[in-house]
Amino acid sequence: MMKKALILLIVTICLHTPSVLANHIQPIQSLKSVLTPTIQEAITSYKNKKTTYAPYSFTTDFHNIQIKDIAKLNKENYYVIQVLVSTYEHAHNPPNITFNLTVLLTPVGHRVINIKSKEDQEARKINAFYKEAVSDIAQAFQLNLQSYKAYNTTNIPAPLRPFITKIIVELNPYISPPYKNVISPITFLKGNRGFIVFKLADGTNVKYELRMENQQWKIISKEKRPGKKMKKTLIWYM
Repeated sequence: MMKKALILLIVTICLHTPSVLANHIQPIQSLKSVLTPTIQEAITSYKNKKTTYAPYSFTTDFHNIQIKDIAKLNKENYYVIQVLVSTYEHAHNPPNITFNLTVLLTPVGHRVINIKSKEDQEARKINAFYKEAVSDIAQAFQLNLQSYKAYNTTNIPAPLRPFITKIIVELNPYISPPYKNVISPITFLKGNRGFIVFKLADGTNVKYELRMENQQWKIISKEKRPGKKMKKTLIWYM
């Protein structure tokens, strides 16, 4: 109850026109501190539901959160707070993603009621690169992956991480800054079967077939087939 009362007090102090929010630096900082865990949880949930092939591991923290507007609703102690969050990967290098969140504050608590994201040009280019590579791999092995759930290296289930780590080590000799044409492994799972796929620098497509036996994932086959050689346009740490 004390935290809810504190938020309401801070918002009441800050509630002027958007142009004067900057005049309430300390209350705004306090409001950001209180809202940060809820905002980070909402962004993490959003990211997990919108999984990309590319291994985004972007970071958000207190310093990347901006309170853009606070508006009072017609009900007593009901407010809408507009929040802008910029993310960064590898010390503010691209790709960058901007999140716009709407937070509803009521006497009983606060929650994120809307969230939208906007990718920068580099993020869009990376996603297009991965989609093209995965399409070439699927065609090479005649794989229909539409009913499989895709995982990148940042959200892979724990039992499969040793396999992925070993593949990444094997791919490292093909990678040199600033650009590469090697994609990180992508895992597709459906029930007790799945595939790990990736592409080498010369265009070779690689497929590991997986099976779960006795509650453990095992690689039951490995196969390579020729494929399209991608241009070195993928940022090296992606």
